[in-house]
Amino acid sequence: MHGELCQINLEEVLDAEPVKPGAALSKMMWLCVIVGIATFTLGLFADDPGHFWAAYFTNAVFFMGLSVGSVVIAVILQIVRAVWGAPIRRIAEAGVAYFPWA
Repeated sequence: MHGELCQINLEEVLDAEPVKPGAALSKMMWLCVIVGIATFTLGLFADDPGHFWAAYFTNAVFFMGLSVGSVVIAVILQIVRAVWGAPIRRIAEAGVAYFPWA
């Protein structure tokens, strides 16, 4: 065996409350959302909306590639049962959060 398996109490995990961000972090996230919406709106009504859409689609394709690549890394780590890769796999699995936006 390459490493020891950690024992996880599934009942405790399933009964746990979700992690809630603090008030300051929540305000900062809402500020980022408002700035993003404002920037998107200003880009739509700029002198050259074609330039805006080109940048938007380039950004979307870039982050879709990162998202798919991170999920592939998580799958590879799972297939080879890399016990050492648990922290990396958790970060890589977070890439699936972009799929609904993509």
